[in-house]
Amino acid sequence: MLAAAPSAKPNRALLFGVFGTLFFLTLLLGAQTPPYNDGRQIIDPAENLIYRGSFGIPLAGGSVFYNPRPMFVSLVHVPSVLLRRGLSALFPAADSVIRTLTFHLVPAAILGLTGMLMIRFLLLIGVGVLAASLSTSALAFSTILFVYGRVVWSDILQAAMFWGFFSELVLAAREPGRGGAIKVGVWAGLLINTKYTFVLALPGAALFLALEAWPRLRARGLAALFAWTAVAFLPFVLFILWSNHHRWSDAFSAGYGGVPFQESLFWGLYSLLFSYGKGLFIYNPVLALAMHNHRLPNRYWLAIALVCLPIVLLYAKASDWAGDWSWGPRYLIFIVPVLMVPVAVRLNTWIEKRRYFLVGLFGVLAMTGVGVQLVGAGAYWDHFIRLSQATAFEWLGNPNRAGNYSNKHGAHCDPCYEDLHNHTYTPAFQPIEGNYWLLKHWFKGDRWEACEKDMPWRRYTSLPLASPKAFCSTIEVDWWFMPFRKNYRTAGRILLGFFIIALAGCLRLWVRGCRTCGGKGLAVASPGP
Repeated sequence: MLAAAPSAKPNRALLFGVFGTLFFLTLLLGAQTPPYNDGRQIIDPAENLIYRGSFGIPLAGGSVFYNPRPMFVSLVHVPSVLLRRGLSALFPAADSVIRTLTFHLVPAAILGLTGMLMIRFLLLIGVGVLAASLSTSALAFSTILFVYGRVVWSDILQAAMFWGFFSELVLAAREPGRGGAIKVGVWAGLLINTKYTFVLALPGAALFLALEAWPRLRARGLAALFAWTAVAFLPFVLFILWSNHHRWSDAFSAGYGGVPFQESLFWGLYSLLFSYGKGLFIYNPVLALAMHNHRLPNRYWLAIALVCLPIVLLYAKASDWAGDWSWGPRYLIFIVPVLMVPVAVRLNTWIEKRRYFLVGLFGVLAMTGVGVQLVGAGAYWDHFIRLSQATAFEWLGNPNRAGNYSNKHGAHCDPCYEDLHNHTYTPAFQPIEGNYWLLKHWFKGDRWEACEKDMPWRRYTSLPLASPKAFCSTIEVDWWFMPFRKNYRTAGRILLGFFIIALAGCLRLWVRGCRTCGGKGLAVASPGP
């Protein structure tokens, strides 16, 4: 697969420095928005488990609601709930602030874990420490991983588990053995416990591992390799079966309703990559450098084709491929770390050959991505989404939903074309531009009259629209420190200072780890045998 190159090797200082830097910087820039919608469905079971001893959410009339997502996506938040419970017992009056802060700890930690796994992998395949560090930073802060690392949704967990699985698969294929097989099995088990759809990655992964390991292991060795993988994988399957039976009295019931797969494969794939509101490269511009990378062995792209492509094609066929009202193509978040590897290899080549203009191109694309994510994180994306919904109804009229595929024909339907097409396909309601427009006027302190003059849809209509006024008047920067400006000022300043000091310490550890990890740090991934 990827032959070893004389490059730096990851050490504990470097790995912990990367994790801590990404974790504390994400917390420093963290959100104040409490979990709701998808976030509530994830966090409520964890809260109910700690406070009431049951994973189900009691509803009116005595019924119980169970989140149809895998139980694991809620269980990872149990430490946050325990911390909130302990702090709230000491400071009961501050429970609402404590709740918001503690619930953002786990997503930030998962983002840090993803970065740590990324830099480890890049160094192991021969990417230099400078290119690996820059690429890891770009992954964390110039892609949609940053925005989802600030909210209690399951997408950042999916990205982390998929990258852990994919990277260990690649390493195990390069040096097949019992240890690597067990790691692949564990990561595969964690992966399908984040989203059942990822089971589609397993057949291709098995085929890829078999193709790579066959020349060295042959039939008997390959059978042993898969046996160790299955042994490590089985407990996670049993946990899914148990959790499904516990929730729905049926081990093989996933709890999901049916979703039609009737989109054109071509248009679904094109829209996921290039549409106005959901295009992968609009929200992650640095990934444009991943294409046509001749320095990366073809077998890495074979791994992508076998492991990632089936999932991408499934989402392209789904009628709700856009991922509802979310920031960017969240159904493709799992592939973002995978595509960052070719970017890192390309950057490493440019650094090695001192092509500083091209290194500057990487910097421009990365900083553009940082701007995109700061716009998405500066004001919680749902604010502009609701504004665009209200504006579209007032401007273009209430759509006829009688023929949509939802169970409530005629009612508002989040994933249906009638309600989503403006947000996804028209530049008038492009979310990046829309959030920038809101934040720009918030920072200027403009009144409604100033905001109205350059509304994005003003390019297309001169109609006086009343709907945006209320949303523009209530915009607020989504930063955790904002509530502390009025209440608990001292606590807020102490917390802010702690994040800054911890961030500086971890960043210093990262730099020290780079200096002591050995090697010149400029080697490129070898093309392999």
